[in-house]
Amino acid sequence: MLERLEYAEEVEASWETVVLLHGAASHSGQWRSLIDRLRGDYRIIAFNQFGYGRSPRWNADQAMTFADQAQPIIDSLKAEHRPFHLVGHSHGGSIAALIASRVPERIKTLSVYEPNAFGILKCDSSSDVLPLAEIRAQFGDLEEHRSNIERYPLFAEELLNFWLGAGEWSRLPVRLREQLIAMMEPTIGEVYAALNSPINLDALKTIQAKVSVLYDPLTPPLARAVSEHLCQMMPSCHVHTFEGRGHLAPIFYAEQVNEVIVEHIINGG
Repeated sequence: MLERLEYAEEVEASWETVVLLHGAASHSGQWRSLIDRLRGDYRIIAFNQFGYGRSPRWNADQAMTFADQAQPIIDSLKAEHRPFHLVGHSHGGSIAALIASRVPERIKTLSVYEPNAFGILKCDSSSDVLPLAEIRAQFGDLEEHRSNIERYPLFAEELLNFWLGAGEWSRLPVRLREQLIAMMEPTIGEVYAALNSPINLDALKTIQAKVSVLYDPLTPPLARAVSEHLCQMMPSCHVHTFEGRGHLAPIFYAEQVNEVIVEHIINGG
């Protein structure tokens, strides 16, 4: 049985529950401003994934999958007596989509910003989307990266430049670079999950809750395709775009993104 994931819980109100799932190389604290917006009107649960905060590291023999990350969250929420709102960013968005597909009757609304579930796409060289095989090749041998701490800075740079554009790593403050490098061990496991974890597309079609998929139309083509494809699978889905705000908009442009998420939570349920 897996250990319980750490989560912060706001219980100032006995209203509906909002569950928050952070992105890779981040932690539950990324939702601080959204929690401030919701505090007092909703019960808020913000999880830390494996390897972040005080949550246990993933130390199983096999590589981690979305399902491995989703199941402890589903188990923790079994006591919820009413459907809950689910919000996820990047890797957390993929986990949120998987949770919604497994317990669709328990989801009141789903909001995801640029989920990274690359494995759902069938890409080939004739597509206008960068082939999945090329993405895998770009990130190299993930097990070798994970087992060699000296590779962490280079991998962090490659990952951030993939999402934000060439040269963006060098523009980050040194302190932020150091923080990202320190999170590379769990992040490498999450990249493996993003590239290899299946999500049952037929199960996504059973989600009747209102869904909001948010993304920057200028994000890497493969990432945009994931967002668009997921939305096509879910019956009550609509898209909201943030042009020029990038993959980290829920962190760097939290006020703008949170405005859309809060409106969806209030009016989508």
